[in-house]
Amino acid sequence: MKLLTEREEEIAMLIFLGKSNKEIAEVLFISIDTVKTHIQKAFEKTQSKSRTDLSRAWLECTFNVQFRRSPSDNKLKIIRNLNTTKHGEERNYNCLQS
Repeated sequence: MKLLTEREEEIAMLIFLGKSNKEIAEVLFISIDTVKTHIQKAFEKTQSKSRTDLSRAWLECTFNVQFRRSPSDNKLKIIRNLNTTKHGEERNYNCLQS
């Protein structure tokens, strides 16, 4: 995944929190058009097709985990901590900030 700018990451977090474009614009003191531009760039960088996809990408990168749906109950579950290797060694990993 390509790196998000600090502003794109802020917007991804606000999307995760359920904020609308208008609410994001008000919180960050920017225009709605600017919010839409940042969202589009974040979608491209994270290969997201929806606000939900972007929220998942933000969660996975911020907390260094992967989420997948369980086949048995269709609930999202943490399947891997990306901060460690298979052998438990610490890894410096942050896919959002430059």
